[in-house]
Amino acid sequence: MRYTLLFLLLVLIACDPPELSVDGGEKFYNVRAFTRHLIQSDAMSSANYVKYAEIDGESEVKEFEKPDSVFWKKELAAFLNLDMDRPSLKNVFKIQLGSNDDGSNLLVDRYELKAESDAEIKFLEVAYLEDSSNVRWIILIQESTNPLFYSRKENELFLSRYNGALQPDSVKSRVEQWRYGTDTMHIDTQLYRNN
Repeated sequence: MRYTLLFLLLVLIACDPPELSVDGGEKFYNVRAFTRHLIQSDAMSSANYVKYAEIDGESEVKEFEKPDSVFWKKELAAFLNLDMDRPSLKNVFKIQLGSNDDGSNLLVDRYELKAESDAEIKFLEVAYLEDSSNVRWIILIQESTNPLFYSRKENELFLSRYNGALQPDSVKSRVEQWRYGTDTMHIDTQLYRNN
């Protein structure tokens, strides 16, 4: 009986949409938990998508019919791997929570890296309608640099409600990489809902 109650409690906790996590007084939107919750949703495999990819000027277009969770784990990897609760990120962000977005009725949580920090995560923005479980977009910018390597990644996820469930309208990714002795490589991908 005790294990049954524990199991039910764990199931209920796992089904709740993510909220803010608190560490040392700082509040971070749990993008990782939100993305996991989104991928596990049955609604994620109910639409068709078109993906446009361009690498250094060469492009390709591919259609995906009702993609599964494995597909979404790859497409949303930047958000799944985002860990804002790392001790190295404590007190390195200027944080604005629940600000009104200019030109819309959305609220925005914004995390911008302070100038004196060299953390890889430079910027995170989560916009939502009314409450933080009703996300409309997530924008993530990461940058890594050393004398032999430079990488900048910009990831954007835009969502809407279809039949009551959140689903991606588009997922965009832009990567710029440079390695010592090579030219800069540019990779742009855009995944759009097709129905």
